[in-house]
Amino acid sequence: PPSKLKPALVEALITQEQDITVNSFSATILDLARRKKIAIEARESISKGILGLGAGVKYKYILHLKDSNYKESKDFEEYEKQILNYIFGIAAIVEKDPNATIISVEELKKQMENNEVVDFEHFEAELERSLTRVKIADKWRTRKYRTLSLT
Repeated sequence: PPSKLKPALVEALITQEQDITVNSFSATILDLARRKKIAIEARESISKGILGLGAGVKYKYILHLKDSNYKESKDFEEYEKQILNYIFGIAAIVEKDPNATIISVEELKKQMENNEVVDFEHFEAELERSLTRVKIADKWRTRKYRTLSLT
């Protein structure tokens, strides 16, 4: 059944915290878009190709930061803030603007491949802290329901 758990926490629960993958990173970006904290824009371009080969519509995806005060906000888990810091930190470097709030997914991938500086250990640690809070809340909820059903 659907839950209110964030996608990265679901992966951590399913894998029993053994393996936090890049899927959690991607799922968190999509979840932030669903929650309207960032926007994902699809820019369409038509490619004519060569002699008709490779012709068609292509899309370039752009990430837009919608909540520039996310660092102070309580609406974000720490690992979500880290992902936004990472993404828009790259945007700041690429755009040579410390306040950059836009980056293409293509540019983000390119920078991630070139730099190979994704601090997944810190991301995993924050994710585990969030997961611990969820497990504690879940244990409390289970005990509460058991107590209610006994009375």
